[in-house]
Amino acid sequence: MSSQSSSDYIIGLKMIQTNLYKIGGPILLCFGGISCLINIIIFSKKLLRKNPCSIYLTAFNIASFLFIYSSCLNGILSIGFDFDPSSSNLIYCRTRIYISFVSEFLTNYFLVLASIDHVRITSSNALTRNKSTCRLALISISIGTLICIPLQVHSIIFTQMIQFTPVRIICYFQQGAYFVFVSYYLSVKAVLVPLLLATLGSWTIKNINALQKVRSISTSLQHQTTTIASRSLSRSKDRQFLLLLLVDIAGFVCFSSFNAFFLMYQQITQYNTKIVEQVQLEQFIRYLCLFINYIPYFLNCYIHLFISKTFRSEVKQLLLFK
Repeated sequence: MSSQSSSDYIIGLKMIQTNLYKIGGPILLCFGGISCLINIIIFSKKLLRKNPCSIYLTAFNIASFLFIYSSCLNGILSIGFDFDPSSSNLIYCRTRIYISFVSEFLTNYFLVLASIDHVRITSSNALTRNKSTCRLALISISIGTLICIPLQVHSIIFTQMIQFTPVRIICYFQQGAYFVFVSYYLSVKAVLVPLLLATLGSWTIKNINALQKVRSISTSLQHQTTTIASRSLSRSKDRQFLLLLLVDIAGFVCFSSFNAFFLMYQQITQYNTKIVEQVQLEQFIRYLCLFINYIPYFLNCYIHLFISKTFRSEVKQLLLFK
């Protein structure tokens, strides 16, 4: 590749990358924030918060809101508008990184908890179904949050201002052993969380199919078990919560998989010698995967409106101030 075509290629990638965040970023930021706020208000209503899944989804959206305005906002400003407020203030730099780590960890944790809860309530075992309670949801959320907050303190201690170029300072992780640790931590998390959610989602669907098959058994004891299990799934709100969660899981797994695959590729090829064009292409793919990774936080509310009659009704009442 000639020097002129190489230069044009790099400039073209940077232009696409910048415009993606400059145009698409504010859309994600605005509608994502609105999506989280609507979900928080709806799921925390008295009528819905009696369901454990509603409590998990409320916590998930609170953490998602923090993640959007700590991680996504800074990415939009720095990549789309070439303005990084964390590059000039160490306190803000460390606080932003810390909140991003905590909020992203909690969004994953709360979604996993909600998935486990739905595995329970779709179980054919009555004792397992009875473990799905609001009290357990509150305890699980509280314990996970209290553990996560001090667990992520490392991001405050080992984040610093780095002279990236002679004219540019960035807020980034301390180079050396800590940078390697963070790289592997993010890669492992990016792979394991979607796999875990996909497994739990498949398990829930398997339980539902098993319950439907049990209906054909005619013995009195088995018929009683089937009746109880079917009743737990027959309630409209329970079915809709189940559908909402399965859609959330599917969206999260699909969109986060791009970032997971790229992080694995980075770890595998980190010691390879790369030409300038390849480095620029990988940077472009990295920012594209990060952008795609933000999409589930933006879509949740609008998908809920499309698939859930109860959710639409609650939003309509909210907009009419009822």
